[in-house]
Amino acid sequence: MEIVKTIRATRHVGPDRHQRWRRLYRVAYCWTQDPQLAADLVRESLTGAGHDTRNLRNMDTPDGPLFRTLAKTWRQIRARHGTAVKHSTASIPAAESSEQDPATQALVKRVRAALAELSCQQREIITLVDLERMNYRDIAEVLDLGIETVRERLFSARRQLERSLRDLASADDHSVSSVWRVK
Repeated sequence: MEIVKTIRATRHVGPDRHQRWRRLYRVAYCWTQDPQLAADLVRESLTGAGHDTRNLRNMDTPDGPLFRTLAKTWRQIRARHGTAVKHSTASIPAAESSEQDPATQALVKRVRAALAELSCQQREIITLVDLERMNYRDIAEVLDLGIETVRERLFSARRQLERSLRDLASADDHSVSSVWRVK
C-alpha cells in the first residue's frame, strides 16, 4: 500500500515538471534570497514530495505537496543554520518578462527591496498568497500553521510591506497605493 501512495504522489511531478520547477524556484528564492539555496530546495522538494506520505493530503492546490516539502526543507535548513541564513543581493526572478519599461523596472526594484526587509515567516506567507494565489487553508496546511496564524502573519507582512513601500516611494517622490487584498 505504501508503494501505491508513493507512485500516486510522484505523479504530481509529471509532464509539466519544468513549469512546477519554475514556480517552486520563484517561491524558494523569495524565501531564501539565495539562488543556489533556492535551487537546492526545489530539487529536494521535487524528489522528496513523493516519499513523504504526510504530503498526500487532498489539497485544493495540486502542487500543495510540493510546496509542503519545500516549506519543510526550508524550516530544516533554518533550524540547522539558525536565523542567520545568508541573503544574496541578486534579484528575485520575475514570472514574466514585463520588466522592459523603466517605470516598471523601478517599481519592481522597490517591491523586491521591500520584500527583502520582511522576516522569513512573513515572506513565506506573502509569497504563497500573492505569487501562488493559495488560500489560507492551503497555506496553513503547507506551512503547518493554524489559519489564524496565517491571517495574522499576512496582516503583519502586508503592513510592513506597505510601510517599506511608502518609505521607498517617498525617497523616490512617488505615491504608493495600498497593498491590501482580501482573500
